Amino acid sequence: MFYLLRLLLAVVSVGIEGYFYDAVRRKFGPSVARLLLIFQLFAPAFFISSTALLPSSFAMSMTTLAFAFWFREREMLAVTAVACSGLLGWPFAAVLGLPIALDILTRRGLLYFLTRTLLIGGTLTAVIVGIDSNFYGKLVFPSLNIVLYNVISGHGPELYGTEPWHFYVINGFLNFNVAFFLALLCPVVGEVGHRFRRHLPESNWHSRVRIFRFGTCVAVAIWLGILFSTPHKEERFLFPVYSLLALLAAITLDLLTQIGTVIAAKIFPAETSRSLMTRCLWVVLIVSALLGTSRMFALSRYYGAPMEIYTKLHLEAANRTTTQPLIEQQEGFNLCVGKEWHRFPSSFFLPDQWQLQFIQSDFKGVLPKPFAPYPQGLSAIPTEMNDENREEPSRYIDVCRCHYLVDLNFAGKSSPLEPQYLKNKSEWTVVHRENFLDSERSHRLYRAFYIPFLSEKHCSFADYVLLRRKRKCPPAETEQTL
Repeated sequence: MFYLLRLLLAVVSVGIEGYFYDAVRRKFGPSVARLLLIFQLFAPAFFISSTALLPSSFAMSMTTLAFAFWFREREMLAVTAVACSGLLGWPFAAVLGLPIALDILTRRGLLYFLTRTLLIGGTLTAVIVGIDSNFYGKLVFPSLNIVLYNVISGHGPELYGTEPWHFYVINGFLNFNVAFFLALLCPVVGEVGHRFRRHLPESNWHSRVRIFRFGTCVAVAIWLGILFSTPHKEERFLFPVYSLLALLAAITLDLLTQIGTVIAAKIFPAETSRSLMTRCLWVVLIVSALLGTSRMFALSRYYGAPMEIYTKLHLEAANRTTTQPLIEQQEGFNLCVGKEWHRFPSSFFLPDQWQLQFIQSDFKGVLPKPFAPYPQGLSAIPTEMNDENREEPSRYIDVCRCHYLVDLNFAGKSSPLEPQYLKNKSEWTVVHRENFLDSERSHRLYRAFYIPFLSEKHCSFADYVLLRRKRKCPPAETEQTL
């Protein structure tokens, strides 16, 4: 079910990106559309975000769809997509619709805009509030709750960590490489291109094309301005503008090629200048594609261990059924995680009668809690929760109650709450082991991009393991841990 859901998300994402590509081709021309397609295919950004079941991924798809509708002059469908992004997905992403809203206001007037947006927004809000309130058993508006907590409550996202301003610069380069910086240069290159307007194709300067280009730049600038000014930073916060960044990069590269051809024609013959700039274009595309492919290989090779480990659970459950007493099978098995709690992919990976449990680690924030059984779990308010990211000791079980344990063992790193369970061979046996990148002991370049033969020499790896308990804890040890 986990992979089926990811496949469905991928298919939907491909469909939306294809529609966006066609809208770009119609308005910006086939050359920009082809460059967009290449950036979409080879950017790790889409490799990561397109199959993620996150509000920011949904916002990315709806924003892409909104701009595709806008480029096709289907204004109300664009407004509907923006409304879905903000009300169904992530409310902050609605600001990306500001250029679309301003364009409609300018062309259609305030009355036209208000009547239709209020109708769309009101209808969607009524449906959302009605469905959610029915299942939660009280009046609920999730998007409003998100804004209240993150903006007004006074203890918002900063509780979950902060990053320096250049976090998104590094992240943008890793996920888009040269295309990220090309996208940022779009306003400047557009202004330079305007000075060469007489020598460039007239289609670049059609009034609507200029508005669409400017509106896309404004949307990205607003979003990046918000993200850079917020102390709490995460990679997923960039998701909503991924398609817009790819489009701006394509526009910039196309304009640079045209401008370069005009300049080169003053030095070389026309045919030579076109050939020269075409070669330069291909160099940029090949470098971008190679860097993107290298990054995707690095992500899969260096960080794929958790998925490999959890896919072994059903095989282990099938093998254990034939070798363990029936009473233990009826009680179920506890699969425990400590410091690796955040890499647990999904409950879809748990076999029947297996439960995910937490043991203490050096992490001191609040941990997730299972929902109550259906149907009470739909509306029951969980206990032992807080909105200040404070540790809740009720989440933990004693390690002696763990039948299995998933752990990451870095060489020479341990603490009283994070011992190297792998070395305790009297208590645990290794069911499966995978390599996981040890970033602190690996070269920055070779850990960021996979380079055959060289990465293996300059990167260090830790053991990501699935452990099975060999024997029950002695009574004295159990009492001591309790």
